[in-house]
Amino acid sequence: MYSTGQTSTFSDSANPPSTAHKPTPRWKPSSADPQRNSTEAYGKFDGIVINPAAYTHTSVAILDALKAVALPAVEVHLSDVDAREPFRHLSYAGMACQKTFKGLGFEGYRAALRYLTSAN
Repeated sequence: MYSTGQTSTFSDSANPPSTAHKPTPRWKPSSADPQRNSTEAYGKFDGIVINPAAYTHTSVAILDALKAVALPAVEVHLSDVDAREPFRHLSYAGMACQKTFKGLGFEGYRAALRYLTSAN
């Protein structure tokens, strides 16, 4: 999750100096329940960067939570999931995301933040 108007070392390195609003990753879910987490986030954040890991291919609950919170979301995967086993090609979370970055390692998180700040 990120909110505009605050800065951090990570977001500073992710965004060029001309960016008016820099995102700040600042939320850690208090629960493993995606529905509860989406309720906690509602109205407090401007966007979501999510790496659902193995839940990517199995969790309709994460898809529902992303839809319910109605924030712009970007999915990130460290590896290129399309180059892996066929069952990994389906992403439930990705169905609710504006964009997916995969195979970029940790740079995918910076790319996701850049995308969200330029899209909004």
